[in-house]
Amino acid sequence: MMFIDIEKAYDRVPYGVLWEGLEKNRMSMAYIRGFKDMYEGVKMGVKTSVRDTEDFPIGTDSMRFRFKPFFFTIVLDELTKGVQDELPWYMHFADGIVLIDVTRDGLNIKLEQLRHTLKCRRFRLSRSKTEYLKCGFSGVKGNSGEFTMGSVTILRVENLGI
Repeated sequence: MMFIDIEKAYDRVPYGVLWEGLEKNRMSMAYIRGFKDMYEGVKMGVKTSVRDTEDFPIGTDSMRFRFKPFFFTIVLDELTKGVQDELPWYMHFADGIVLIDVTRDGLNIKLEQLRHTLKCRRFRLSRSKTEYLKCGFSGVKGNSGEFTMGSVTILRVENLGI
């Protein structure tokens, strides 16, 4: 089992993937247009008793906060289509992913495929927060070598800490 953390996940949501994911999940175009209006080209002006300011662009983090987990789940679902198997072999939570495979090599293949897909969309996997757990529940014997991403060895944990 590989527990993967995505760095600054909510701050890196690519809008194109988001809109595509919303459409593929059959969300009403009226809602999608509304969400696009909240995300794209937001400007604000300030009215006072003395004078009004010119409109200026603002960051929309405060407005988006309520929707981030929902949007990120849709984006993550789209980006991970290539490594998804039936439950329980793949799951995602908040800003992380759990990859599960019967063999170390199978898990390594999924990890590299996921890493490449996410990298192409400007997401980064947190190498320091990604961990793996050897379960042995399948009864399949395999080599017990380390996992690495680039030159960084992924930390092995002995239990889920639950």
